[in-house]
This record gives sequence, structure tokens and C-alpha cells, in this order.
Amino acid sequence: KFQNLRCVCLDGNPVCNNDTYKQHVFAYLPSLKYLDYMLIDRKAVTHAQEGYAMDELLELKERETAEATKEKERRDKEQVMNYLKERFLDCTEDLFEDMFAKDIEPENITVLQCYPQQKEDYKERITDLVKNLQNWMEERNKVRMKKVGAFERAVTKAENESEEEAFQMVRDFRSLKKKVLAQLIREDGTSPNEANTMVQELTKQLIDLENQLLANEIQLQEAIEDATSDFDTKISEIIKAMADKAREFFTDLEGAEKNFFNGVLEGAITEMETHAQNAEVSSLQDNDTQKAKFLSSREEMTGACANFNEAHTSYIQNKEDQMQNAMTNWRNSFFERHRERQYHRNRQRIMDTKKVVDECRAEIEAAMDAGEDDEDPDGAADMGYR
Repeated sequence: KFQNLRCVCLDGNPVCNNDTYKQHVFAYLPSLKYLDYMLIDRKAVTHAQEGYAMDELLELKERETAEATKEKERRDKEQVMNYLKERFLDCTEDLFEDMFAKDIEPENITVLQCYPQQKEDYKERITDLVKNLQNWMEERNKVRMKKVGAFERAVTKAENESEEEAFQMVRDFRSLKKKVLAQLIREDGTSPNEANTMVQELTKQLIDLENQLLANEIQLQEAIEDATSDFDTKISEIIKAMADKAREFFTDLEGAEKNFFNGVLEGAITEMETHAQNAEVSSLQDNDTQKAKFLSSREEMTGACANFNEAHTSYIQNKEDQMQNAMTNWRNSFFERHRERQYHRNRQRIMDTKKVVDECRAEIEAAMDAGEDDEDPDGAADMGYR
């Protein structure tokens, strides 16, 4: 541990009072360069490693190496599982190992002479099926991910273009508003009728702006919804093809399981019959006592085979359900997230539109109020806005 540790300061710590303090640190932390602000003599490190509790130090290093190896294997395995999970293939990892785990594999069957070969043949068949499925699914997943990326980029592009168009409309109106309000407050003044006409026209254009912004957003949402519907159709076709392939894989796996079960059961019956015949004329060696016990009980042996087959069949069905559900859930969650995002984005756009319109309206009304306050209370000729 602490391979990158270069400097340690324990000055003032009671541990420094120990006579072997430095020797202990040098032996256990050979990568150190400074101890208590002092440069470490490499000869002292070598001396400490050679003479200080070598057995204990070696045991510690071996344990740390084993822990580091185990942790690396765990991270590598987690990385592999995440990769497979993104492609709906995580249920195919360690398939054979899970099916023949010690808590599943009956001890009765392991004594059969035919069993090792049957098991090896089954393993090869599973390996081939998994390899073929993964290769096929990998290609389809590339297509799926490519289409997902293209769809998301298209939606983002449409959103950006729509927002830029809306920003330009707002900028144009604000520029117009600035000119109109500046004209209203000029020193030479504007007659009340002219001012009222100008404000009415500006207010009308503000209403038009609001309608245009809302229409712009509606048009965008309709376009995105059409694109989403088209994309959903394409993705559904891909998912269906993948689901059909998965169903075919598990059907083949069930067939391999049936062959394995039949082969083991036939072998077991043959060996039990042979054992029964031989038992009449000779006795087994002492080390075959356990085998003799299993071969002598036909009912127990056939029951173990049937239970083993049932466990495998149930396991295969669960794995198929897991894969099918993973594909269905991915599709559903993808479009749920997409529509949820569009919903919140649309609400935000509407709120932003309302805010812009309200601010512009407030500025226009403020300019009108300022103009009315500046009117001559005695009805003088100067009735304009400053």
C-alpha cells in the first residue's frame, strides 16, 4: 500500500519514542523519500528490509498483493458487466458457471462416469451459443446506438435553431421598442394622439411577437413529436429483432439442456444397472463407498437428475425474462426521459416568453405613464412625451 507516498512526518508522535520506529517505517514504506523532514538514506531502507521482521513483512506484502489483485479483478468484472448491460447481454455472462454452481450441482450426479464428458459437451455448446448471440447483438447494438445518437443530435439542432429564431424575433422587437420609446420622450415632444397611435401599434406588435413565439414553440414540438414517432418505429423494429434473437438463443439453450439431461439420465440408468449386476459378484473398494451409495438408490439418483434439470430450466427462463425486460425497459425509459425533458423544456420556453412579453409591456406602460405625468395640467399646447 501507499506506493505513491513520498513524505511522512510523525515528529512529536509518541511512536517516535520506539527504538525501532525508523526501521519499521523504512521496512514497511520503502517508497518514502523523506521522514520527519529528513532525506532518507537508501542504505538504511535496504538494511531495514533485510533485518526487520522479514517473515511478517513478506506475509504483509503477499496479502496486499492478493488484495490488490482481487480488487483489480472486481473492477475489471464490473467494467465488463456494465459494458454487457448496456447491450442487454449481462445475463449471458458466467452462464455456465452459475448453472453448475456448487449449491446447484447435485453431488449424486458427480459420481457418474458419463458426467464429466456430458458436462464438458454442454459447456462447449453454451459457449458457442453465447458467442454467436453476442456477436449478432453487438452489430445490432451498434445500429441502435448510432440511431439514438443521430436522433438526439437532430433534436438538439432543431431546438437550437428554434431558440435562435425566437431570440432574433425578441431582439428585433426590442430594437423597435427602443426606437419608439426614444421618439416618445424626445425634447421636441410628440402630440398625445401621435403618441397614443405609436403605443397602440407597438402594443399590437408585442401581441404579434407573443403569438409568433408561441407558434414557433408549437411548431418545434410538433416537429419533434413527428421525429420521435418515426424514431420510435425504427427503434421498436430493432428491439423486436433483438428480442426474437434472444428468444431463439434461449430456445437453443433449452434444447442443449434437454440433451444434457437426457444424456446424464441415460448414463445414470446404465451405470446403476451395471453397478447392481456387479454388486452381486464383487464388492467395491472402500474409497467407492460414497459412489456405491448413490448408484444403489435409483429413485434418489433420478430425482437428483430431475431436480437439476428443473433448476436449469427455471434459471434459463429467468434469464430470458431478464433480457427481454431489459430491452423493453430501456425503450420505455428512453422515450419517457425524452418526453419528460421536452415537457419541462416547453414549460420553460412558455414561461420565458411570458416573462419577456410582460417586461416589454411594463416598459411601454411605464413610458405612457411618464408621458401622462408630463402633460400640461392647464391644457397648454405642449402635450408631448419627454
